[in-house]
Amino acid sequence: MKMRGEMLWRNPASLMLHVSFLVVLAGAICTWLLQQRGVVRLSPGEKVVEFRSAKGELLPLPAVMELDSFRVEYYHGGIAPRDYISYLKLGGRPCQVSMNNALETEGYIFCQSGYDYDGSSILSVNHDPLGITLVYTGFLMFAVSGLWVLLSRRCKWRSLLRRLSLLPLLAIPGTMSAANTAMAELNEKAGWEQIYSSVPFTTLIFILLFSGAAMSFLALSGSGMPRKLSGFILVSAMALSASCFILHWALSGHIPLSDTYETLLFAVLALELLILLACRKDIILRGIAMTFAGALALVAHLIEESPFEAPLAPVLNSPWLSIHVSLVMTAYALFGLTFVAAATAIISPNTEKRMHVISLAALYPAEWLLGLGIITGAVWANTSWGRYWSWDPKETLALLTFIIYALPLHGKPPRHSHNSHHNSTSHHFHRSLHNSHPLHSRYSFFRTTRRYHIYMLLAILSVAATYFGINYLPSLHSYS
Repeated sequence: MKMRGEMLWRNPASLMLHVSFLVVLAGAICTWLLQQRGVVRLSPGEKVVEFRSAKGELLPLPAVMELDSFRVEYYHGGIAPRDYISYLKLGGRPCQVSMNNALETEGYIFCQSGYDYDGSSILSVNHDPLGITLVYTGFLMFAVSGLWVLLSRRCKWRSLLRRLSLLPLLAIPGTMSAANTAMAELNEKAGWEQIYSSVPFTTLIFILLFSGAAMSFLALSGSGMPRKLSGFILVSAMALSASCFILHWALSGHIPLSDTYETLLFAVLALELLILLACRKDIILRGIAMTFAGALALVAHLIEESPFEAPLAPVLNSPWLSIHVSLVMTAYALFGLTFVAAATAIISPNTEKRMHVISLAALYPAEWLLGLGIITGAVWANTSWGRYWSWDPKETLALLTFIIYALPLHGKPPRHSHNSHHNSTSHHFHRSLHNSHPLHSRYSFFRTTRRYHIYMLLAILSVAATYFGINYLPSLHSYS
């Protein structure tokens, strides 16, 4: 224990990362002990000075609150609500509260919770200045230290990518929200609806991916033509996926990340890019990866939805949608790559060591991105509902997935038999990985690559439960 502590002190990035969890935990404890939560019902013209807590107590508001009016904003030409807006006076000062736009004052957070048909508005009230401050501080520490760990020379992630001849993909997803205006203009300037309706995008995508997988497996015979065809088919499928995603975005008027079908489109596109980058030299890996991506594309085809079927729910009409969901889905795509690498290692044991390197190269950023996804989801929830964590099934399963995939990063470096083809590069990598990570001596289960791959093969079940299983549970995240 003393040795692990000394190694942590020598690695400030890793130390800051682990301390961030303690800070978040301290904030959560403060929230549990000190938070004041409740609701306030406002009728037009009525002055209110207190709110009812979750325990039924009447507690004072920071100032006199009065509702001028409440309005439901609808989508153009329809009856679907786009937003709920309360126009208030707080201490005589005009202000407003709407979905995804909380009102914060003197440590109190007011969020739009509901309304009555008589024009009354119901707001949730949360007073938790210490807990939220600590939790947000921990969030910021995790975001910074996670990136620091990835870029640190001690972690060797950059050198790992160089060994695999990969370009570092550190551009954070989520910037796509700025393109919504451009997508709307694209829709107005051209008749893309007819193109989208006439081209069976998802059908072609899964057929191409399965065909490319078949070519990859045929290339194992030594022929060069199937290998080239596989690469060409992969690029074609990726071009179709990108076109489908962009057209769906333009026609729907919002970034297509709001339901299972749309997020599957994004996941398939991300997987295709990962396959293009990580599977150029490993034809077996490419074949299995394209089969996996094709299966996801097939599911997307089976549940395909029109971009005009339903507008966004008010809570989803937020810039946080693109940031939060793209981070999580990119992490899931990377986890998918670890699954594919594990399957390849099990099927072809002589590839175990290289698959382990590829898997770790995907696992490090995947874990960080999933953590960022959980964080942005918590901040979004605090903006919409006035609480950053509610033990919703989706939140709980996402946290469990984060923990499951964190364990292999704390295991011993793999042990290889002496008769295996153990090159000096792989040995140097695993030795540097052992020296760089202060907790690698803790879990001996991951001592062999075979155990590691079996674990990663099963770990994908947690992603499946979080992504698909949530639709069968009572959850705020069941939007499909």
